[in-house]
Formats: sequence, structure tokens, C-alpha cells
Amino acid sequence: MNRWMRSILAMMTAAGLSLMPCLQMASYAAEPQQKTVVEEEKENALFSGFTAATENDIKEKIEGGGMIRSAAYDAADRQYYVMFEDGSQYKIESTDSNFMNYLKVMGAEVQQLSVGQEAVRSESSSRIGQASLIFIMIGFLGIGIFMYSRSRKEKALATNSKEEERKSKIRAQNTGVRFEDVEGVDELKQDVFRIVDCLKNPEKYRAIGARIPKGIILYGPPGTGKTLLAKAIAGEAGVPFYTAVGSDFIEKYVGVGASRIRELYKTARKTSPCIVFIDEVDAIAGDRDAMNNQEYSATVNALLSELDGFDSSENVVTICATNHLESLDPAFQRSGRFDLKLAVGLPDRKARRRIIDIHGRNKKFSRDIDLDDLAVRTAGFSGADIEAILNESAVIAAGTNKPYITNQDIEDAFFKILMKGNKKKREKIHEVNRVVAWHESGHTLATKLLTRDSVPSVTIIGSSSGAGGVTFRVPDEEEQLKSRKDIENMIRVMYAGRAAEEIYYGDQDKITIGASQDIKQATSVIRDYLAVYGLGKGGMVDIAQFRPNDYSFILDEAREMAQRLYKETVDILAEQKETLRKIAETLLEKETLREWEIDDIIAGRTNPPSDRPGKRASLDSGAVEAVAYTMQKESAESVILPFKGNA
Repeated sequence: MNRWMRSILAMMTAAGLSLMPCLQMASYAAEPQQKTVVEEEKENALFSGFTAATENDIKEKIEGGGMIRSAAYDAADRQYYVMFEDGSQYKIESTDSNFMNYLKVMGAEVQQLSVGQEAVRSESSSRIGQASLIFIMIGFLGIGIFMYSRSRKEKALATNSKEEERKSKIRAQNTGVRFEDVEGVDELKQDVFRIVDCLKNPEKYRAIGARIPKGIILYGPPGTGKTLLAKAIAGEAGVPFYTAVGSDFIEKYVGVGASRIRELYKTARKTSPCIVFIDEVDAIAGDRDAMNNQEYSATVNALLSELDGFDSSENVVTICATNHLESLDPAFQRSGRFDLKLAVGLPDRKARRRIIDIHGRNKKFSRDIDLDDLAVRTAGFSGADIEAILNESAVIAAGTNKPYITNQDIEDAFFKILMKGNKKKREKIHEVNRVVAWHESGHTLATKLLTRDSVPSVTIIGSSSGAGGVTFRVPDEEEQLKSRKDIENMIRVMYAGRAAEEIYYGDQDKITIGASQDIKQATSVIRDYLAVYGLGKGGMVDIAQFRPNDYSFILDEAREMAQRLYKETVDILAEQKETLRKIAETLLEKETLREWEIDDIIAGRTNPPSDRPGKRASLDSGAVEAVAYTMQKESAESVILPFKGNA
């Protein structure tokens, strides 16, 4: 709507609102003229023979025996006309409404006069009301259009402001990150070094007929350093680095996301060679068939067009990062657009040790801290997790006014981040502490007896998140493929907490619900054992591919297997009841046991060497699993937490 139209509507609104009272005043002013011109002649002709009188005159005549033949009332002139049986006629001017009631009481029927005039007045009022309503509607319509126009203008200004702000953020960065700042990606260095060389020496590759990669997808678990790796590629190549997040291109208006994609690449081409990095790309590049959204489709099409639309000679490399490679659109992943798909996984022990060194550069540690032991204990942690532990330990140390980070600070930070809560203080030993101690001792002893896994530590210190205790396990890295026996032993370890409680109480009626999550995890393994791995009586058939109704028959076999493995676990721990009791009592005393202390109890050693290391040297990698007993008052379930994934 242009400026002139808005002005006309504003004038119409003002005119409508201002003319309304004028019309009403004019209508009231016109009524007396209508009375004097039309009705006056009619009144003079009909009532010319009536004698003027007062109310008292009429009342005296009636009291003297006069009988009223008829009576009339002219509302316009406020006059009564009364005719008596003796032929006398009177005209009375009166403003008293009670006089009409008096006449009716005396038996007179009072008729209303000036009907035509009232009809005219009523019709006039109706027309005026209609005109007023029309003007009011015009006024409101004008106001509505004005407000709508103003709102659209404000939205346009806000959108333009956001677009200008967004465009101002599209500028090249100098990351300052080098490969020496990135650890845990040794397997990828050959590929990333080649990308850097392509950006530095493109002519060398063109001379041999090689096409410089247009795009790279970095995928893997959160916190593994995908963004840091992209920055390092740009830093090593010394090229501009443009960043964006997938959600930056999402808008409710169709075409906005596509225009932002085009704007980003338009800016990037001006400074090629360069790198365009899009984090969380699955927000815009998901499977279009699954999304069924026009805006998403337009945005993905624009990005695909940009990847295919510019020449490789422009030397613009697109790096995208995602945690869900499987959710990306197939057309987005095809070769020619994204030639490399690099998995950025969790670091192994050596990489974790180097990551600790990188994030510990600016931190002060006490001399007795064993960072190698920390690298072992953080199996399954990402680089971001390790940084979080070191930072939290520094925060704890600074909060207690310490000049450096101690082992206790790292222990507290490790517990807080792993258990997602703070430690609970124990004032005295309660029965529930004994149950938790036996429960965790069962997991610990079963792990040592039945598997080659390590137990870096076990604790019965409660957490504010609800866990009453936790047993940490690191699977043996040499056992990449699990056998039937390995899986059954894994289930026995999960059942060992409940089995230890039964041995402690000696009565199944007294066991607690602390193992409910253990049972849930064991059931999941049993399901895969029977339905996926083909190790059950059903043979080598992936039953999970059938509909649920088709493999319900495995429930009986699952029950039988669960009962058998649980009974075997009880028998195994019962044979080692004394060792189980010693671990539980030591846990009650110390609250936390390290692996060498556990090994000493199992081996029956009472005087361990003073130089015993606080770790097992054979552990190079693996995933930490935390087998936790959850307090009944905090939660209805205990937890076997597979902490992180396999390294």
C-alpha cells in the first residue's frame, strides 16, 4: 500500500469520526422545524374548538359529576385533549406524567397523537443510526488497515535489520588453530594434510588432472573435535574461514534460507581460496522425503546448487559437520559434492593423554597428580569431556582457595561430570550403605572373575543425581569381537549386583529394587543375543527384521536364559562369599577403592608394595562402563550406565 492510499484512508477515518456528532445534532435540529411546518396545521384544524384549561379544572369537573367521553395526548406538544359527555372540550398543557394515570383511573382511554411525526422521527433516527454505523465501520476499517500497514512496515524493518546483522557476521576469520592443537585424529591426518596441500598448491593437482575436493563431511559423536579440526585445516592452509550453523538458514518464510546460502557463497567466492564451514548441517540437509517441508527443500536445493554451480577453480572448499550422518539427504552426500566423509571418533588412551596436555597447558597441577592414570580412567571420553573435567577441577581448586589442582579436585570433578551430580556426605553407616556396598562388590568381583575388563575404581559415595554407588569398568581392547561366552558373562556381571544382595540377606524376599536398571540393560543384551546375533534356539535368523508379533515366541527362551544366568551368578559369588564380604567391608570403610586395592583383596594381600601404580599398564583404550546402584528414595531404578561409547 503506497503513501497516498494510506493518507486517503486516514482522511476518511477522521472525516467519519468527526461527522457523526454533527449528523446527530443536525437531526435533532431538524425535528422542531418539521413540527412547526407540518404538524402545526394539522393540530389547528383538528383541535380548534377546544377550550384551554388546567389540570385542576378537569379534576373539579370530574368530581362535579362530569363523564369523560374520550381523551388524547400529543407527546410532541405535551398537551392533553379531553371531551366530556355534555359536549364540552378542553385542551390542557401538562408535564406531569401522573395526569395520564389519573385520567385512566377515571375510566378514560387515552389515545396517543402525532403518530406520523413519531414515525418520521423513528425513520430519521434509523437512517441516522445506519449512517453512523457505516461511518464507524469505515473508521475502524481505516484504523485496521493503518495498523496492519504499520505492522508490516515494522516487520520489514526488523527483518532487514536481522539480515543486515547476519550479513555483517559473514566475514572471514583467521582461526589461529594448528594441527598441533588437535589430538585424537591421527588416522585422518593423511587426508586433512592433502586438503591443506590442495588449498596451498592447487596448480600441482590441476597439472596432473586431479579435481580439488569440493566438500568434506566430518561426522562422529559430539565433542570429538570436528569444529576444531576444520579450523585447523584453515589455519594450516592460511586461507579465510567462514562459519555458519545449520539453524542459521532455517526460517518460516520460504526462500529466506536459500537466499542466505547464496549470500554466504557469494561472499566466500570473493576471497577464494577459502573454507566454508557449516556446523550441525543435518538441521538443513536432512532427508527431504522425510521432512516434507518446502522451506527445507528450497534451502537444501540452494546448497546443492552452490556446490555444483561454482567451478572447482574457484577453490572454495565446503566442510560440514554432523553427529548424524545417516540422517543426511542422499543427494547431499553423493560424490562430486562431498568427496570425503571422515569419521572423527573418540580418542584412544595415547590421544587422551595428549589432549590432557593440550587442555592442561595453562593450569597448575600438584606434583603428585598422575595424568597417565587420568588418561586411563577417561576411556570413552571425548576431548570436550576431558576439557570439562580439567576445567571443573580448576574451578573446584580455585573455589577452595588452593594454589594448584590436586588429586582430590580431579576426583571430585570426575565424579560430578560422570554421575551428573555432587557427592553426598555420609555421617554414619546405615543399612542402605551396606546393601549398596554388597551390590557394587558383586559387580566388581564378577567383573574380575568372569571378564578381562578392568575396574579402575568402585565407590559407594551417593550422588545428588540419585545413584547410591558406582562401579567403573573398562572393557579389554583386545576383545573386539564378543563370543557367546563373553556375552553371557556380560549379562552375569549385570546380574551380579542383585545376586550379591541375595547372598547378603540370605532371603529373596528382602532383596531391593536397586537392580531394576541392571535388569533392563541385561534384557536388552538378551534380546540382541536371541534376535540379532543368532545365538538362540531360533538359529541364524535376524528376528528383529520381522514384525513384533512374529518373534514374540522368543520371550520364553529369554526368560529361561535370564533365570539360568542369574542362578549361575549367585552360585559363582556364593563360592567367593568371603572375598565378596571383604570387598564390601572395605568399601564401607573407605567408600572408594582403586583397582590395585581390589586386586589385593582378591589375591589376599594385606601389605601391598608401596610403589604399586594406580593403574593397569595393559589398558590402552576401551570404553568405561559405570555400574551404579540407585537409591530407592531417589529413583525406582538402579543404573548400568554404558558411559560413552567404544573408543
